[in-house]
Amino acid sequence: MIWPSSRILAIANESGANGALLYLNSLVDRWLAASPAVGRAIKAQAEDLARLVLRDWSPTGWDEPQRAKQSVVGRMCETLLRLREPALVELMAGRLAAAATHPAADNAAIVDAIDLLADDVAASWLAKIAAAHGSHALGASAGLLRLAVQGRFAKNSRLLLPAAEALVATLPGDPDKLPKDRWGQPRQVALDAEGVVALVPVIDHVDADVARRAAAHMLAWLQHFGIDAAVIPALKKLVETGHRTGRAFEALHGAAVDHLGKRIAEPLEPPTDWRRPGEIRCDCAHCKQLSRFLLDPNEPVWTLHAAQQIRTHVEDSIRRASADVDCQTVRRGSPHSLVCTKNQAGHRRHVARRKRDLADLAILQGAAT
Repeated sequence: MIWPSSRILAIANESGANGALLYLNSLVDRWLAASPAVGRAIKAQAEDLARLVLRDWSPTGWDEPQRAKQSVVGRMCETLLRLREPALVELMAGRLAAAATHPAADNAAIVDAIDLLADDVAASWLAKIAAAHGSHALGASAGLLRLAVQGRFAKNSRLLLPAAEALVATLPGDPDKLPKDRWGQPRQVALDAEGVVALVPVIDHVDADVARRAAAHMLAWLQHFGIDAAVIPALKKLVETGHRTGRAFEALHGAAVDHLGKRIAEPLEPPTDWRRPGEIRCDCAHCKQLSRFLLDPNEPVWTLHAAQQIRTHVEDSIRRASADVDCQTVRRGSPHSLVCTKNQAGHRRHVARRKRDLADLAILQGAAT
């Protein structure tokens, strides 16, 4: 049998990450199926190709990370796990730490590969990856550490303290200090409910002081961590999965209960007149008429006789303002008319939100019992 030459390995590497990975996996398959005597040479070929790929990998040169799709990085980690060579895993970790992001779909493969390393070495690489990726892939990085805490570090989570601190240091706060994109504009990094669900158990498990500081930071900068969009849904999920204690959970839980309680205490009465809220940003003549109509307590209907372009513009202003107004075009006469009729959609939304708030509060208060 003629084994692949170094030239064949170089050609495989030059075919791109996806092509190289296909050939690398075929070598691993052959190694695993071969006898020990034959397999040693095939495994050496696979290791050489893996080194070539990792040597030439540019952090931005592989698949564009997608949240729901495993990237080349994840597939490479799976292949290195099959090769079971810690030195190659460290090389992969170094290349990953040199990048700025990774998709959450890669997390399981990254953690499995890093499990080949000694505890302190694995923890060190996780800290470097968290520090490098937190500003661009905050939720994915939190998910990575959560898998590590749930796995080999479950009984020795203090080793992940540097990683937890590095991740918390990347939490967005002061807009003037946000990381910049390639054009020098602030990068809007937020933590959604899934990210909060991943982050809170990690910091609660690793260190109480880190958890306290992280929760205080999140509550101080809620424009990045929406209490309705992220914090409350995350707390409900954490309660459902059994995480009900810890400094971060308790601080966020207290703030959420207070937030819901204050909103539930607000009056919930239907409008007593025809005034309707709505900020109309345009100051053209027709939008000024619209603004006056919204503020008029006695006028339920306003009819605008205007060309289509103007009618469309006014309808857009109503939609952008989320004003409680129904619009209907009457195609009689010339020009046609836009009939604007005030409604109680805002009140109905508030009623629906009150029901949600009561249900959410019951879940969160149940967590404290």
